[in-house]
Formats: sequence, structure tokens, C-alpha cells
Amino acid sequence: MLKFLRGLDLGSLVLIHYPSGIENLFLLRYLKLNIPSLKSLPSPLLSNLLNLYTLDMPFSYIDHTADEFWKMNNLRHLNFGSITLPAHPGKYCGSLENLNFFSALHPCCCTEDILGRLPNLRNLRIWGDLSYYQSLLSQSLCTLTCLESLKLVNESKMPTLSKIVLVEYQFPPRLTHLSFSNTELMEDPMPALEKLPLLQMPEQLWCIKSLNKFDCWWPQLELRQKLREFEDKEQYGIQLYPYGI
Repeated sequence: MLKFLRGLDLGSLVLIHYPSGIENLFLLRYLKLNIPSLKSLPSPLLSNLLNLYTLDMPFSYIDHTADEFWKMNNLRHLNFGSITLPAHPGKYCGSLENLNFFSALHPCCCTEDILGRLPNLRNLRIWGDLSYYQSLLSQSLCTLTCLESLKLVNESKMPTLSKIVLVEYQFPPRLTHLSFSNTELMEDPMPALEKLPLLQMPEQLWCIKSLNKFDCWWPQLELRQKLREFEDKEQYGIQLYPYGI
């Protein structure tokens, strides 16, 4: 009877490899696994799970994904610690038009061709060395014309923060949420953000986050007053120094 199973949640179990026989559950639509040691998604697994809507493996960091990934046209929700995708193989594979949530894509995969195969993606998290892939990311993200939420998380072997030149980025015009983590902005972010008319980033909160995480620009006089009045300074690690703010 297991062959008719539609949902399987093994997220509470730490596994060494994916369960034997899981590739035979052809009708699965929801699959959650906890396999920290898993580094690849082989062809036999992906080619037999083409009905999946959700693949949730938040503790797996995938370095290699078989080409059959591009045949999983039913995917809506994809969640990994990080995943590296193969280049689109061309024939016999289409776009993942149903995918609307993707976390976390390695920045090396953020080519215009790959992102162009995710035409209806609305929520994207990118995890990797943002400085190294700055040129690629800054030019390709605008391909995601339906994207509403974008999170860029820097993960580098270097101990220093990733330096981001925000003005070089061409962001999708429909963005409503944008966030950075473990990064240092190289200039005042507001001129770049003002080009995104739908961005829902409260001016006061953005200022707090910038001072806390990026420490790279000084707020104008009217924003300094808002910082004085902000009640949750300790939560965001803000210290008001007497010589300027």
C-alpha cells in the first residue's frame, strides 16, 4: 500500500542516506528528509519522484544534482541548506513553471539561463560567497520577473564580511522584501532601493538593520531622531554615541 503514499515526513529522524525504496513511491507529493551527510541527488531518485510538489531537506548541502531535476515540473516548494543545480540539458526538459519557493540556491547557479527556467518563482534565498559571484548575481537576478522576496546570505571561507556593491545590482521590479546576511554594503543603500517601488522596507527598521549588520552608512538628520525614539535598540544591538547621533 505504500506505493500510493502521497506524503512522507521523516524530518525528525537524522538519516545517513535516503531511505531504500523511496524512489519507488511514484505518487509522492510531499517529502521531508533530514540527511546532513547527503551531497548529491542521483538520477534514480529524481527520475521516479516526478509528482513531487514539495521537497524539503533543510539540513542537506547538495554539490551535485542530476539532470533529471529539470523534469520535475510539478515542484512548488524546494528547501535545502544549499543546492547546486546542473545546467539545463536542453531537449526533453522544460522549465519549472510551478516552482514558487526556492531555498537555498548556490550563487554559481544564478545564470540567466537557469533563472530563466524558473519563471514564476516568488521567494528565493541564495547562499554562498556573494563577493565572488557579485558580477553574476548583479546581472542575472532581474531575470526573475515574478520574484517578490529575495534573501542573500553570504557564506565564505574568509573570516571577513562579504562586501556588496548594491548599486551594481539589477533587482526584479516586483520585489517587496529584500534582506542581506553576513554582508557589508559599500555605500548608502537608499538610492538603489528607491528604484524598487513595491519594496516593503520600513525606513526606520532598515536604518536600524543597516547600522547593526552593515555599519557602512550614516543616517540623515531626520533618521537620527527616529533612532533616538526607537524602543528596541538593544534587540538590534544599537548603541547611540554622543558625538554624532
